Amino acid sequence: MAYNEASKNATMKYQRENLEQIRFWAPKGYKDKIKAHAAGRGMSMAEYLKKLIDEDMNYEP
Repeated sequence: MAYNEASKNATMKYQRENLEQIRFWAPKGYKDKIKAHAAGRGMSMAEYLKKLIDEDMNYEP
């Protein structure tokens, strides 16, 4: 299935209605360390960070 304008618009609408972005600053090189560590666990950086935060907050989605 090709990614077309309708698909793009549907993705953007879903993101607007259901997601929010969280950003923070870290020392140079830190992002690469997190990304590599997450990949070693078979996860994306976002999945890994969300898992850590959920565990720390004792949150089960």
